[in-house]
Amino acid sequence: MWRQVQTVGAACLLCALAVCGLVLAALQLIAAVFSLVFGLVPVLAQAVLVSRRLVNLWRELLRHGGLADIAEPYRQPPPAPVQGADGHYAYGRTLHPGPLLPSWLAARRWVLTDPATWRDLLWLLTNPVVAAVLLLGPMASVLAIGLWWSGPAGFAAALLAAGAVLRAAPYTLRVQARWCALLLAPTERSVLARRVHQLATTRAEATGVQAAELLRIERDLHDGAQTRLVAIGMSLRAIEKRLGSEQPELRAMAAEARENSSAALRELRSLVRGVHPPVLAERGLVDAVRTLALAHPLTVEVTADLQGRAQMPVAACAYFSVSEALTNSAKHSGAQRVMIDLRHRAGALRITVTDDGRGGADPALGSGIRGIQRRLATFDGLLDVASPPGGPTTLTMELPCVLSSARTSTSSGKD
Repeated sequence: MWRQVQTVGAACLLCALAVCGLVLAALQLIAAVFSLVFGLVPVLAQAVLVSRRLVNLWRELLRHGGLADIAEPYRQPPPAPVQGADGHYAYGRTLHPGPLLPSWLAARRWVLTDPATWRDLLWLLTNPVVAAVLLLGPMASVLAIGLWWSGPAGFAAALLAAGAVLRAAPYTLRVQARWCALLLAPTERSVLARRVHQLATTRAEATGVQAAELLRIERDLHDGAQTRLVAIGMSLRAIEKRLGSEQPELRAMAAEARENSSAALRELRSLVRGVHPPVLAERGLVDAVRTLALAHPLTVEVTADLQGRAQMPVAACAYFSVSEALTNSAKHSGAQRVMIDLRHRAGALRITVTDDGRGGADPALGSGIRGIQRRLATFDGLLDVASPPGGPTTLTMELPCVLSSARTSTSSGKD
């Protein structure tokens, strides 16, 4: 009996919250008008967030009562605006002097484009009606019987109706919970979107950790093994000079050991450049590509217009992709000249590598091109190959990328 009374009390509480939700829904609609029509940008996001607190309270009450376990379907909030190299904060293609307005605009776009916002609003508008029918209706019928049917018979009928309401209260609450789950639970599409976002975040963290580990290995090899090999070479050079011409066999052995240490040092430096080029960490992607161009046997021209530096994992992917493209041009195209262009547009790093070779490159046959595709796919990058017979061959690579730091706009070539 006491449990049925508690259930009726919970129903009354939910009805009161439903009325509060209706008020918040009206305020949310008014806030949308003020935000979209009159330009009061932050009021809509704040009204939606307040409404979400009430909706989450409903979820918590239903979970605590064992009626339904409804997960939150909302999209992740937008990141805080990042200051650009020129000191401004960008929202779309518009620059703002401070971070406040871009953050408000991003928050408004976040709540407007989230389908859960509109499902919540529909639920807030209709839930009072459903709650009134399912929860208040039976209790109102008991009061109506008691008021309209006087005498002992009316009292007995009211008692019977009250008993029936108490018995039916748990079932009506379950029906109410199912109605709430119908609109408030995540859809399959939202669950998939959250899963994709989680996987993308996890992959970004993994690639960031991998890039940091490669950078640590490069520094350890540079500061440790390379330094020791240089010291060994200097010591062998000193021994070679001290021996003079009196012991030619020992001097020859010292010279051979010094040559071997120099060869090991060259191999180690080549290995370090393959693991993580020092110039990439020190000077950025553009100067690293220019270094590739200077060391390449073909004539390579590099042009770049970047508003800053790419994140290190993305920069490393772009660097090694360009390196592989240059290797393919030297081995297979018969080209004499290669042009590389690096630009950042619409949140993507776009790299174009064009050579004047014979053309006819087929991504299905060339392992080098497939390697570039696999490397770019790690970061959701794309590769487009245009190589008609007779040339030229153009590889266009695109990588999602956010730039930071100083502007880089250069043009260089090797004659």
